[in-house]
Amino acid sequence: RLSKTRVAAISALASASYSDTDPSPEELAEWAEAIATSLPKPSEGNERWAQFFADLALALDKTSDLDALMGRLILPDASGTLQPAGEGLYVRYEGGKRRRQGGVPLPPAAIARKLLVLSEDVRPRPDTVAQFERAKLWQRYDATEILERLPSLFGEKPAPARRRDALAWAFAVWSSARQGARRALASADLHVETRSGWKRARDAAFSEDWTETGRELDAFLSEAQAVCPDCSASAASLLVPPEQTAGIGGRPALKDWLEFLSDAGVVDGLVALAIDLPEGPTSGANWRWTLIQSLGVDWYSEAYIYPHHPNTMYWREGEAWKLPGQDVVERLSPEARRRFSTLVIRHLETFGDERLSFDLARTDRYGGHQDRRTQSTPLAVFLSSAEWFPMETGDHLDFVQPEQGWLMSDRRELRFAARPPEDVGMLLAKTDRATQLLCSRFGLKRWRAPETAEPRMKALAELCENLSQHDRPQLQTHYVRAWQDLLSEGAALDAETPLIIRRTEGFARLVPGDVTQTVYVADGASADLSKLLIERGEPVLAVSDQVDASAIVSLINSNETFFARPAGEAEIKLLVDGEPFGVSAGDPLLVDVLPWITDALVLGHELGARALERGAQLS
Repeated sequence: RLSKTRVAAISALASASYSDTDPSPEELAEWAEAIATSLPKPSEGNERWAQFFADLALALDKTSDLDALMGRLILPDASGTLQPAGEGLYVRYEGGKRRRQGGVPLPPAAIARKLLVLSEDVRPRPDTVAQFERAKLWQRYDATEILERLPSLFGEKPAPARRRDALAWAFAVWSSARQGARRALASADLHVETRSGWKRARDAAFSEDWTETGRELDAFLSEAQAVCPDCSASAASLLVPPEQTAGIGGRPALKDWLEFLSDAGVVDGLVALAIDLPEGPTSGANWRWTLIQSLGVDWYSEAYIYPHHPNTMYWREGEAWKLPGQDVVERLSPEARRRFSTLVIRHLETFGDERLSFDLARTDRYGGHQDRRTQSTPLAVFLSSAEWFPMETGDHLDFVQPEQGWLMSDRRELRFAARPPEDVGMLLAKTDRATQLLCSRFGLKRWRAPETAEPRMKALAELCENLSQHDRPQLQTHYVRAWQDLLSEGAALDAETPLIIRRTEGFARLVPGDVTQTVYVADGASADLSKLLIERGEPVLAVSDQVDASAIVSLINSNETFFARPAGEAEIKLLVDGEPFGVSAGDPLLVDVLPWITDALVLGHELGARALERGAQLS
C-alpha cells in the first residue's frame, strides 16, 4: 500500500504530464475480477470478502459506475464458486425490514441447486447490500419470490420425496410471511399428496380426516362413486390423513396446515370439473354443434344463447364447470342427496358466481363489436332446473328446485310447513354469499321478505285445509302478514292466487274458476256479521281487523277472478218457521208468552246479586 506522500507525488507527476491516474470503471471491474479469484474461500476469509465488496462500493460510488461489475465473476455462491454479478444471484440479508423473511430456510437441496445464493459465510454490510441491489448486481433473498418460481425449479416429474420437501418448505415460508406468501401460492402450483398420489392443490379436497365438510364429502362420494366415474375420481383426489403429511404434529399445527393448504388451493368440499371444450376460434354457427356434443341437448335447450354473427369467429373465455355427482344425484339415497345439497351450498359460498358462466366472444375485436354472449355453465343450469334443494315436512324429506323452496329464519314457526332440514337451514344462516345467490339467481324465497307476499299466500293456501285446530291461529297470523306485505309493497294480486276463507269447520281454499266468485272481507265493525255469514256457508276471507279491509277489496277486485264485498254490506235474513222474521206492534209481549220468565229473573237476581250489581256499577 502506498503512503499518502507517494500517492500525492505520483498524482502531481501525472498532472504535470496531463495524465489521469484514476482507473476507469471498466478497469476497476477487471481488477475486481482478478482480486476475487485470489481471495480465500468464504469459509476461511469471510471478513475479507465483506471488506472487498465495501471497497468496490466505495471505489465505484455511483450506481452507474457499479454497472461495470455486471457479469463479472466476483460473487461466491454456497459452494464457493465465483458467479457473475447480476439479479440471478440472491443474498440472504438478515437485517432491516426483511429480517424475519430472510430467516426462512433455503428451499430443499434439489430445488436450491437451481438457485444461485451468495455464500452464507459472506456477510456484507447493510449499505453495501443496498448499493449492490440498486445496481442490480444481486437481489435480496425473497422466499415468497422463490415460492412463486417453484414450478420452474422442479423437473418434469419430480419424485414424491422432492414434492414432500417442497411442501414443507412452502409451509415454512407461509408461516413466516403469510400475506406475501398467499399471493405467491397462486403461482406456485403446489402439489399435495392424495389417495391416488401427488396432485395439484387446486385439484384436491380435504378428506374426512381434516374437516367437517370433508366428512360430508367422503360419505357422499363413498355412495356416489359406484354410479358416477367423476365421483370415483374425486374420491381418489382426497387428501391423505394429516399424520401422513410432512411437518404436521399436534392439533395447533393441524390448524395452521389447514389454513396453509386452503391458501394453496385445496378445496374444502366438491372440486368442480371443467368440461373439455375447444377455445376457438370457431364460427358462431359451429359453436352450437360443438356445445351440443360436449354439454348435451338438455343444456342447449335450457341455456344456449346464439351469437349474433354466425359467420364470424368466436373464442371461448372461461370454463364450462360442473360438480361431480350432479348428473346422478337424483338416483342416490335421500341421505346422500341431503349431503350433496350442503356441499353445493358450501361450494357457492367459496366460489360465488365464478363457476356459473362462460363467454363466447369475438375477442379479436374491440368493445361492443366483440358480441360477448354469456352462457350458463352446466352447474348453473343444474342449480336452477334440477330438484336438489331439500325441504322437510315432519319426518318426510323431499327435494325441489330452489324456486320452489323456502328459507325460514325461525325454526319454531309454521312447524306444519315444508322447510329446509335443520342442518341445511343453519348452514344457510351462516353462508351469506351462497344464500344471496340462491335467492337472487335461482329463486329461493325468504319467508319473511315483503316481496314474497304472494308466493306465501299461495303456499299457505295449499296448507290451510288439513290443519289441526291448534295450528289454525298461526296460519291466520302469517296469512294476515302476507296481505299486509302485499299492500305495503303496492303489488298486484295474481289472478291465479287462491284465497283462504273461513268455514265453520276451519279453513278452506277458494280456487279461481271460470265464473267470478263472491268473497266477503270483514273489518272490526262487521266481525259479528261475518260469523253469521260463515254459519250460512258464505266465503269470508281469513283476515283480521289488522288489515285495511277496503284496500283488500280493491286489490281483489282489480282482476275479475273474484268479486270482493265488505262483510258489512251483506244482507242477513232470519227465518222463523220458514218465514222471514219481522217485528210488529201486534206481537204479544214476552211475559205473556213465557210467564215464568219473571220468576226466573227474580231468582237470578237473588243468586247473583253481587255480580249483577258490580256489572251495573261498571256500566
